[in-house]
Amino acid sequence: MRWTSALIALVVWLCIFAQSRPQQKVVLRRRRSTVSATDFARNDSPNYLYYDVEYHCEALCGAQFARDFEEEFGLSYLTQFFDFPIDPLLSSSPSALSRFCRLVHDRRCCVQRECFVQQMAHSPQSHICLKHREDFERAMNCLNATNAHFHFHAACSKAAKRSIDIDRELAETRDFSATEAANYHQQDLRCRFQSCTLHARMQLIDQKCAPGLEADDTRGTVSRYYTDDLELDLAEYGELLNSTRHFPRFCTAFLAQQKKDENVFTTLGIEFATSYGKALSIFVEEVEKKKQMFTMSN
Repeated sequence: MRWTSALIALVVWLCIFAQSRPQQKVVLRRRRSTVSATDFARNDSPNYLYYDVEYHCEALCGAQFARDFEEEFGLSYLTQFFDFPIDPLLSSSPSALSRFCRLVHDRRCCVQRECFVQQMAHSPQSHICLKHREDFERAMNCLNATNAHFHFHAACSKAAKRSIDIDRELAETRDFSATEAANYHQQDLRCRFQSCTLHARMQLIDQKCAPGLEADDTRGTVSRYYTDDLELDLAEYGELLNSTRHFPRFCTAFLAQQKKDENVFTTLGIEFATSYGKALSIFVEEVEKKKQMFTMSN
């Protein structure tokens, strides 16, 4: 018992010590990718991008987090858990959210202790557990009631692809390298998919959640989650919202809409605003078709 108490005290001290060190390193955030419609049924396709060797220390903490997650929940963190849309595991019960957040705290402690990182970079997990946990706890019942949004994945993947104007994308990526153009396309698809799934979730909130405070709180919680992630994407490109070049225009417009920044649409121009509106109408169309099919099957 004395050895156990001493070990716990040592771990706590190491965490405090790591936070007090003078280093100002900030670990770069790791992007978890959106799985395409063709991958939803697969369990062998990781839903996150690789860890860079340069950040081997943080990667080891991430690998330990993945192992702990699998042991805790009996699921593969790499292939069976998703940041976007919000995984139903997190809203399944207060206990599940608490257990998940304990693992997130353990990961932060690992990064601070082993990598001497004073400020851990932001991520979807830290957004939920370290920044907005109370919001998610308040919205839990409504989030759980709207987990049917996963039925819209394939429809939104299809809608995202349908909504891309190839000629416009070629014009937007003129003078890009092949790698830059490919990255632009993938990020563009991701933003379109997320815009569609956000619309689907909001529709379900209107249908499934108690009107008033519960529905309003959940809309705000979900919207902040998407907005925060979009802002992190933009930060990774090192660009400003009103002067983007490599960050896709659709992503810029989507983020501006979430932030209610009408000036960005002025910068993008009327022609693009029209194109953006057409894309949103495609999302509405595909979601509505899926809703009707889902209603009939139930």
